[in-house]
This record gives sequence, structure tokens and C-alpha cells, in this order.
Amino acid sequence: MKVHAHWQSDVLVGALVGTGVGLWASRRDSPLIVGWLPGWFSVGYVHHFKP
Repeated sequence: MKVHAHWQSDVLVGALVGTGVGLWASRRDSPLIVGWLPGWFSVGYVHHFKP
């Protein structure tokens, strides 16, 4: 924002979208994880061991 590269609304909407996706991802019941990276993606499976 200081160097006029982003509008304040861009920053606020990005923060809200990121928070929403993070909350959704932490509360869903699916053990499947998909991650997107620049030029690559990953797929994983989460298993919680019970004592």
C-alpha cells in the first residue's frame, strides 16, 4: 500500500478470503489435502492415530 501497488480494499478482501479458507480447511471432515504451489501441486492424506 505504501508504494501504491495495492488498494486498501485488495488487502482487506485478501485477508478475509484467507481467513475464511483457513477456517473452512481446519474444520472440514475430509482427510484429503490438496495444495497448489507455483508450477506444482500436491495431494496428501491425513490420518490421526488414536492412543
